[in-house]
Amino acid sequence: MIKYLLIFLLPFSLYGAKILNYNVYDRTDRVDIMVTFDAPFKGIIKQSRKKSKIIIKLYDAEIESSKIKKLSTQFVKSLTITPMFEYTQIVVNVPSSISLVASKTSDAYGLRLRFINPKLEKKTPKKMENEEPKLLSSLPTKSDDTISQRYYIVITLLIIGIITLLILKKKIIKKSEKQEEPNPWLF
Repeated sequence: MIKYLLIFLLPFSLYGAKILNYNVYDRTDRVDIMVTFDAPFKGIIKQSRKKSKIIIKLYDAEIESSKIKKLSTQFVKSLTITPMFEYTQIVVNVPSSISLVASKTSDAYGLRLRFINPKLEKKTPKKMENEEPKLLSSLPTKSDDTISQRYYIVITLLIIGIITLLILKKKIIKKSEKQEEPNPWLF
């Protein structure tokens, strides 16, 4: 009876994605929190804000136990991930000027929570546009040779190896013909 009940309940446990881990990336202009799932996350994400807390609810996502992490950044003060009955709740303590941008990865195995200051974000793209061409132009580039010298070396070594094996084969066949008993040990 219990076996049939477990078989019946198994598909329901496979429905939601399980949170494997989370990583916090502290940058000078933002903080990124990457949440990794064991299966593609197809659930619903709901966000609400209460004073200095941003509450994110991930429906159809599970986590084994509560996780608490204190941070000392200008964007995020603390992070709490708690399993609830129908969803997983992520509570982040942030200053009032900080906003959240949530996005899934292309394969839906990850969720990025980006905490930024919108006032600083408006100033930085102008700097980034001016700095990128300088950075890219200073990088050395490789010439567009379709067939490199390395390929010629590899092809030459393969041809030499094939010729050597053919010569060895002929010598072994001549030795085996000279003997009374044919003893081809290689071929």
